[in-house]
Amino acid sequence: MEILWANGPLSGREVHEKIWPHHQVALTTILTILNRLQKKGFVKKELGTKIFLFRPVVSQEEWKNSLISEYLQRALSLSPEAVISNFADILTQLSPTEFYQIIATIEEKRRTAEKKQDEKQS
Repeated sequence: MEILWANGPLSGREVHEKIWPHHQVALTTILTILNRLQKKGFVKKELGTKIFLFRPVVSQEEWKNSLISEYLQRALSLSPEAVISNFADILTQLSPTEFYQIIATIEEKRRTAEKKQDEKQS
């Protein structure tokens, strides 16, 4: 995704050429990944001049949020208690400012969820 964000629409071969110096993977692997990203709605596959081009359709922020949400949902399905325990351990390592910002965000999300719940019940 970073290559597509930095370079705009590229063919699978062009993506492969940019990845190759860092990760020696087959072109077919890159094409498979690009096609999976397209099926998930992260990139769009368009017919260019005789070849398909791939371009990102989500921002880096949307991409990161999607990954975080996916991983968190997987972790919660395994052990909600372990997720909360590890999250609490990580929070204790933050500065007080960072800690309170996170707590404020959690409180805001809770209030928003309660408000939505109240509106549904009304």
